Amino acid sequence: MSYFETHKHNTMTRNNGYEVMFPKIRLEYGRGAFYYMGVKLYNSLPLDIRKTADFNDFNNLLKENF
Repeated sequence: MSYFETHKHNTMTRNNGYEVMFPKIRLEYGRGAFYYMGVKLYNSLPLDIRKTADFNDFNNLLKENF
């Protein structure tokens, strides 16, 4: 079971497969949890960073972004 699943759909868009689905939360308190905030932060990254397949390249681009 994967905690973070990519959002894939049949329509060709630039974010197809590079956006993580938000978890289902029942309480507003859950929006402050790491699980929810991690997805929110990852989805807010530029697309070129999210498309990077190599971990070291991702890490370097991430450092340049922040």
